[in-house]
Amino acid sequence: IYSFITSSTSKKIQADEKETVKFEIITSHAQTLYEKISSELHLPATIMEAHGAYSGENKEMIICVTDKSVAPLVEKILTKFPDCVVFKTVVDSSQMIVDYSKSGV
Repeated sequence: IYSFITSSTSKKIQADEKETVKFEIITSHAQTLYEKISSELHLPATIMEAHGAYSGENKEMIICVTDKSVAPLVEKILTKFPDCVVFKTVVDSSQMIVDYSKSGV
């Protein structure tokens, strides 16, 4: 029984470590929001222009990828920006492919 519980717990911990959260945040205050996320959590992000297909409004989108354990801290910051529309996706990071060679990192 001990072996089963230890094995199950270990698999759960390993699975949690492989999960990454991607936030796609639509807002009119992208720079202000990004500065808050960057200064408090030291997370990188990408800001891009976004055009609402339905609304026709021009806004900006922030894409931010973080560890699952940091996601609640991002969500806490987002509560201070009520105009945001947020899409949150949990991704199995063991399946992610990152090519840093083009970014200069």
